[in-house]
Amino acid sequence: MMKMNTFHSHIIVLIFFLVIGPVYGNNTAYLDGKIYLDHDSLILENSKIRRTYTFNQGNLITQSIFNKTSNFTWHATDNVPDMNLPGAEKEKAELVSFRTYVVEETLSQQAYLEAEIIYTLGNLSIKRILRLYPACPAIGMDFYFKGNGNLLKYPDESLLDKDLSDVKFVASQKARSLAPVMEKLSLDGKHWNCRVVDLSEMTDHLNDLVTVNDYQTYQERLFRGNILFAKDMENEEGVFLLKEAPSPNAQLQYLSGDYLVSFGQIRMLGFGIDSEDIRPDRWTPGYSAVCGVFSKTEYSALKALKTYQNKLRKRIPE
Repeated sequence: MMKMNTFHSHIIVLIFFLVIGPVYGNNTAYLDGKIYLDHDSLILENSKIRRTYTFNQGNLITQSIFNKTSNFTWHATDNVPDMNLPGAEKEKAELVSFRTYVVEETLSQQAYLEAEIIYTLGNLSIKRILRLYPACPAIGMDFYFKGNGNLLKYPDESLLDKDLSDVKFVASQKARSLAPVMEKLSLDGKHWNCRVVDLSEMTDHLNDLVTVNDYQTYQERLFRGNILFAKDMENEEGVFLLKEAPSPNAQLQYLSGDYLVSFGQIRMLGFGIDSEDIRPDRWTPGYSAVCGVFSKTEYSALKALKTYQNKLRKRIPE
């Protein structure tokens, strides 16, 4: 009887690891998703999307993004880290820790995968958490900072008050290195259309709480809005970015815009903190970023966004 119980226990443990994957480690799987390191490549994938990074001691550089639904791959056109902190660009990244794990299901949310990366740039520590949800065509990113923020050179008052409102200055692409960049995509293509959704509040002062604008990005421009849909008209493939932050009117340390865009060069700006907010003894969170894929139609874009939003919390019928 004792041997039979031991056998059953081993079977249960084996099934758990086949379905759930290891709880902690450098390679973790759950349902259709998995996160793993392959030499210096970090790969996050599920049944809808695969994003491959150069690990670069934790300071991630996008290699490619694969839309599994349309079987299309975006290849990065540069080899520069996705995140930029003015003043820290020349600091060499040093990895502190890396782990992957399953975030357990709760009453309000389903289980999903996370990768936690902690690395340093000089005396500044950065924690970046990547969130991968089952059957979801988007990946979320959370940012935390700790240590000495004195090496950071923002906010630059001239950048806030004047330069980013100067169309010629923005078109010169000089703002790229001066603004804090949360997420960067460098994609090929010469005929990009962008739709920017700007969410507002303060109903006593504003009649329209959602403003939608369409643009063609033949030169660097600064766009204001929480959501950006970008579509390459040559192949009708697209990406969307969501800045998980308050509306632009209420964001902290706001840079008068949320996205710098030129063709397929897309940068999401502004963590909502500056060097004075960073403490040596605790993690200070910034705003979060989301990047997802869609194909051809507006419906596909909205469905991809809605799928991500539905993964954040359970929908319980009344």
